[in-house]
Amino acid sequence: MGEPQAANDESLDRHWSEEVEKVGLTHKRFTELYALAIKSLKPDAEVKVLDEDRIEVKFAGGDIGVSYTENPWRQCKDLPGERRKNLRICLAEAVQREIIDAPVGQESDIVPLIKGDDFLHAIKYAGIKVYHEAVSKGLHLVYALDEEDALTFIDQNRIDALNLSKPDLKELALDNLHKRVSDNLCLETINDRYVMPVIDGVFESSLVLFETFMRDMSKQFQNDLMFIMPNRDVVLLGQRSDQELQAWFKLHAKKSFKENPHPLSTRLYTWEEGKIIAID
Repeated sequence: MGEPQAANDESLDRHWSEEVEKVGLTHKRFTELYALAIKSLKPDAEVKVLDEDRIEVKFAGGDIGVSYTENPWRQCKDLPGERRKNLRICLAEAVQREIIDAPVGQESDIVPLIKGDDFLHAIKYAGIKVYHEAVSKGLHLVYALDEEDALTFIDQNRIDALNLSKPDLKELALDNLHKRVSDNLCLETINDRYVMPVIDGVFESSLVLFETFMRDMSKQFQNDLMFIMPNRDVVLLGQRSDQELQAWFKLHAKKSFKENPHPLSTRLYTWEEGKIIAID
């Protein structure tokens, strides 16, 4: 079913529970309802919620797909009462697209993401192969296709199909990300002591991969930079010699890591000549 047909196919709406239209719906509950809708639309498939962002779909033929709910949720979260009709394309594609074995996709859609140890444990448990490489202690670089209605992680086979060296792949992905975030980046200074970059709640943690950004932040804090990345949405940067701030960073990292989705790390980090280094 192509996008135009799916967008106008009202029969897709009946697979959703009425609950999906409620005010106050959370991302977690949305993912659970999304899984139920997929099962309703594809009753011969095995559907399992892996975490807040991911639904595993085992098709009758043996293929395994993973639907990522982050972009669909972002697309509809502010539309209570109108969510089902805005999710028709996403739902139709969820039972068609076998993400793990999907084509490479457009090179212009490849973006870099930072993930934590918990992510690697989750994909290993689920049997999902995602390309990753170490960035620092507790932090890992992965690549994804940032398409209109999905964020799809890339495995080693796709990396090989691109026929790019690791440096060229990273440069490509960073260039794509820069085009996505450069107009939306805002730096909030808190109490004249630390900085919090704000984009859109998806790519904040990826900013630490930009050498120019990190070099500017290092200079701002007298080449004495420290930062925390407790979850995907939060990066806080300050001066390492500020012992009071350092103690608060450590406490905040642990609290935010525990209480918020998309956890990354509780560690304190610094940046030196293009390298992210764990302080503790």
